[in-house]
Amino acid sequence: MSQSENTTPLSTRDALLEATLRVIAKEGMRAVTHRKVAAEAGVSLSATSYHLSNIQNILYESMERYVTSARERYEPSQRIDTPEQMVEAIITLVLNIHRDQDDIVLMYELYAQAARDPRYFQLVSEWSASTQRSIRRVFDPATSLKLESLLEGFIFLRALTEHPMDIETMRTALNEIIAASRAG
Repeated sequence: MSQSENTTPLSTRDALLEATLRVIAKEGMRAVTHRKVAAEAGVSLSATSYHLSNIQNILYESMERYVTSARERYEPSQRIDTPEQMVEAIITLVLNIHRDQDDIVLMYELYAQAARDPRYFQLVSEWSASTQRSIRRVFDPATSLKLESLLEGFIFLRALTEHPMDIETMRTALNEIIAASRAG
């Protein structure tokens, strides 16, 4: 998310989009202004207006960037061919999806905005479809939907509660869904 994570200097536009994500994480989407983005990026207000004229487009484009980054983290790093490998990939994802507290806030800001705005709803829907395609490499569509629902619930519990599920409880829940789908 920051330039320090990448040795390539960011373009002004990229720096502004990254700054927008930082402002969203600190203050929420509704608090984003050209002035705050410019200050966060360390550029002039006129540069912000030149590169990103409409605040709604700034917000959407920055959230598209966030989803692209998060989706890359959702994709398993290795080939998954068995139910056991998928269970372990889901658990690994739950444990590693959020890089920091800002990342958690961005995800839930995106979800809240998706409830208000069809463009963001579509963005979240496409992300969900991508996750579904990954899971469907191993499971049927109905089981994939159940596993994605558990995945999202595990992520929520891990990020926003004092008592997230432990790894063995997650593994058991995932395996119970798989066993029920095989029996059904």
